[in-house]
Amino acid sequence: MRTANCQSIKESVLAHLTGCTSVERSGDLCIITLPVQTVDDRLVDVFVEMRNQDFYLVHDAGKAANELILRGLNITASMHRHYAQLAQRMGVQWADEMFQSGCKSSAIAATAMAVAQCSSIATMDLMSLNNEPEEEGYRQQFGSALRTWSRSRASVKSQIPVKGEWRQHTFDFVAYPKHGMPIAINVISPAGSAIGAADRAAFRYKDLAGTTYDTWKKVLVQTHAETWSKASSELLGKCSSLVIPINTGEHPTPTMIENYFKQMAA
Repeated sequence: MRTANCQSIKESVLAHLTGCTSVERSGDLCIITLPVQTVDDRLVDVFVEMRNQDFYLVHDAGKAANELILRGLNITASMHRHYAQLAQRMGVQWADEMFQSGCKSSAIAATAMAVAQCSSIATMDLMSLNNEPEEEGYRQQFGSALRTWSRSRASVKSQIPVKGEWRQHTFDFVAYPKHGMPIAINVISPAGSAIGAADRAAFRYKDLAGTTYDTWKKVLVQTHAETWSKASSELLGKCSSLVIPINTGEHPTPTMIENYFKQMAA
């Protein structure tokens, strides 16, 4: 391979990493978003707090642990041991359900990367949820029906990342009509905890308020709709423009989507 080609690849890689990296201030905190992806489709945020002159606490604010808990996974004693061993391997600590370490300013970048890697690897435990193949099936079915509905009406793209005030989110699908605002769609499941799934949807809705995506229409596709509690379903209604309930064994169709979208437009 020619050296010139290697240089262009290097420049491309650096441009990608730079585009996925940001540092923002929030009160007394610096929040670093790094190009380290988790299995729940987000980039890791690392928090930096100044504690003393040239001494900083770098941590993930317990986000890895929170994601596990919100999905209905209890952090067991063996998981605590695993995370502690992982942190030790990366040169940081697992304490108070956070990956963290103190360091001087010269080591912030390296420490932040180590914390981010730990936070990302910890989310691998989400893969233990045994409903994922089924829910992915719902997502694929809805995507197929949506694309059939969209012919001559809108263009459809999938897995669209968007940046909120606090963290990155992903829309499963976004339909871009020829006229009108984009329609952002997420297929959600009650797996683990229905109220936890509703809380995550509500957080995404609030986190995107005031951003470019605030004016987009938000649609939530509620799988296994008959199993959701009344409180969880009501919360979904408050944080979306439209909820499409799909009961167990029911399959989304273009006609179903058309009818529900007409309700949203009314």
